[in-house]
Amino acid sequence: MLPNFVRSLMWASFITGVLSTCCATTVSPRLNVTVAIYGINTPVILGSLPYTLPGFLEGLKHIGSKYDFQINTTVLTGRHTKVVHDCSELSQYLYLVSQFYYSRSKDGSPFLLLHTGCNEIYDLAAMSREWNTLIFTSSGTVPATSLNSLDVFHNQISSSLVNVQQMVLVLQTLLKYFSWSTIAVVRDSDSLFSSLADTIVVFNEKAKDKLNIKTHTLLNVSTMEDERLLYRIKQHARIVLLLMNGGTVRSFLVKAHNASMTNGEYASTIGFASIPYWKRRRIENTKAKITYTR
Repeated sequence: MLPNFVRSLMWASFITGVLSTCCATTVSPRLNVTVAIYGINTPVILGSLPYTLPGFLEGLKHIGSKYDFQINTTVLTGRHTKVVHDCSELSQYLYLVSQFYYSRSKDGSPFLLLHTGCNEIYDLAAMSREWNTLIFTSSGTVPATSLNSLDVFHNQISSSLVNVQQMVLVLQTLLKYFSWSTIAVVRDSDSLFSSLADTIVVFNEKAKDKLNIKTHTLLNVSTMEDERLLYRIKQHARIVLLLMNGGTVRSFLVKAHNASMTNGEYASTIGFASIPYWKRRRIENTKAKITYTR
């Protein structure tokens, strides 16, 4: 079973874990990864969202030491966050992202930007359009005034918010260490998530070493058909990529918790949830949230 702090990465959009009990003994080529974290290192700014930064840092440390990953991590806003109290104050430090990117050593390594902030995800995606970048986010809500938000997200998918080629490369390297290789992509009926799921499948088909990716469509998380879907996923996958809105993420994770999928043998990765996952004062939410984030 993976250590508790690694489980907190289930709330990050960085894919970190699978079975710890199935590690192969073969040595894979060393992968160098440059990681930058943009956000705040106190939980106040995230509100009802899980506080992910400790999970980011501890999980990266665990992966780097256990699986021979060379990971260089920088918290871009670390020395500024004592005076940051809300989203507008955090946004003034956006320049630190490009400053760090252009000043780092150009060794060809994947550049991962872990985003734990607010609505700056739009600006970050625009800034990194030409970068060899993965952006994983635990936030990125859709502003009420953003009438073209769907177009913005589509642009991000085709540029660098999800660099699918790099995502497949990182997954391929990670899964060489494990005997379980099936990844379940679970999406809802939103056209945005359908587009992203299709893109992942297409890039995987073109990859030299294909991943075993199974795509599932979640129609209604409360139906018996989706209960059976959850059972199939539990039997055949250990990495679950959730492409759905925040409300559906919340319902799915509660169901997964009830199906004993929080025992350390599964890793859940969440992308593009537009609202907080958990609702306060809901008993079933509280029980599942504690299990996922402890």
